Amino acid sequence: MIIATIICLLLTFIIYLHLSVYNLRRKYAHIPSLPFRPFYLYYMGHLPLLSKLRKMNPVGASLEGAFIQPVRKELNTDTFMIFFNKRCILVTQDLPKVSAVLSDHTMFKKTKNFRKNVSQLNGISVAGQHGLLVEPGSHVWYTKRKILDPAFHKKYLKITMDSMVFVSNKVVEYMRDNTVEGDCINMFPLLGRTAMEIVSRSGFNIDIDMIQDEDSQLYNAIQMWTKCMGLKFKHTFTWDWYPFHRKDKDEFAKAMIPTRRFLRQHAEERIASDDTEDDILSHIIKANSFSDQLTVEDTVDDFLTFFLAGMETTANSMSFVLWYLIKNEEVYTRLQEEVDEVYSGKSDLHFDDIPTLTYMDQVIKEVMRLSPPVLATSRQNVESVMLGDLILPKETIIRISQWALQTDPRHWENPLVFNPENFASNKKIKPFTYMPFMAGPRSCIGRNFAVLEMKIILSKLLRHFTFIDSDPENTVLETTTDITCKPKHGVLVRVKERAC
Repeated sequence: MIIATIICLLLTFIIYLHLSVYNLRRKYAHIPSLPFRPFYLYYMGHLPLLSKLRKMNPVGASLEGAFIQPVRKELNTDTFMIFFNKRCILVTQDLPKVSAVLSDHTMFKKTKNFRKNVSQLNGISVAGQHGLLVEPGSHVWYTKRKILDPAFHKKYLKITMDSMVFVSNKVVEYMRDNTVEGDCINMFPLLGRTAMEIVSRSGFNIDIDMIQDEDSQLYNAIQMWTKCMGLKFKHTFTWDWYPFHRKDKDEFAKAMIPTRRFLRQHAEERIASDDTEDDILSHIIKANSFSDQLTVEDTVDDFLTFFLAGMETTANSMSFVLWYLIKNEEVYTRLQEEVDEVYSGKSDLHFDDIPTLTYMDQVIKEVMRLSPPVLATSRQNVESVMLGDLILPKETIIRISQWALQTDPRHWENPLVFNPENFASNKKIKPFTYMPFMAGPRSCIGRNFAVLEMKIILSKLLRHFTFIDSDPENTVLETTTDITCKPKHGVLVRVKERAC
């Protein structure tokens, strides 16, 4: 009798689950989607298919590479639905639809799931409830963005360049002192600490030697944040349960709590002083002072966000550039010749030298086309809306993959081949087919800062060192993704100092 009761309850629960997802999915019956395979796993939706495709493409098999492109080809449409349990996701590569979604930040806002997962982690605020990264597009976000924009204008970038050059010279000295010619080294951690020190000095006037200090508390805190955030996204159903991921949660708390305390103290000292320093922090303080609902904790949240954005994505991109260079000898040689020509007769670059690094600009753009630091973005419509010829129910999750658009053969010739000539001056690029920094009102506010930083660091490294591929037989770039996409095994090279 007891066993029969348990079986009945179990069957009732299974039926309930399937009916609940059926009621959700039938709202999207007018939009193409693949059938569920096998059908008896209806509740799981397309998860079994995604797992199968990932096994077929195990190297860096993201949702974009393993799933979106194959499904688009099979359905022969740019817009389709995918279903994971109770999640109903509209995927689109249709350029007019992409433009409509990314251009209207009041109708199409950051998803609730994203805001929930990023605002706090393990009870510790990180991006916050009102942070620039997670604010859903309200008056608070608009006002913050308007106040912060001037911090990244050309006038300010010119001021920050001295700090960037100073740090680039520190990197050269560090490599001279700590690198034995011919030894294999991993450049990825060093580039991460370099990017972090640049953000610290030029953005927040914090003088911490992160290049020498391989165990920097601030650097490790950001690393733990990205690691744990990635785990939270991947293990949504188990992350909040106490016994799971205990070690990672404890390490995160150990790193983040003192880091927030340090940043709060630094912000409070700046607020209390008459310091008129015109840096990113001064604009963050202004952006969190216009409303009584914002506190010093909101300032710390944005403080942390800019550290993450300024370090993580830039370091990843510089690492990818280095990887593509050592795998493409002709491109490497041409770029190094350009760097030598621009540096001719001088030890450091000046601001007016940056526009003359035209081939470096092409190389960076091509690397960010093939390996963008953020592979995709998602939005959610606040009410029922017409998107092109489709009616979308309220709060539909809309996924737009930068990577898929940037490797679409309809927009790019030989899309998976590394070719900086894609960005030659005579080439025209369709809007929304290249957007490593996103597009529309919520595009990356620090994109010009990041590109300037990359050009200064990479040109200095290429000027003083030759980087040799430590594994020439390996031609596949393996990546891993937590919040951002990065080289799975770093960038392993042999270094030889050049006579300059």
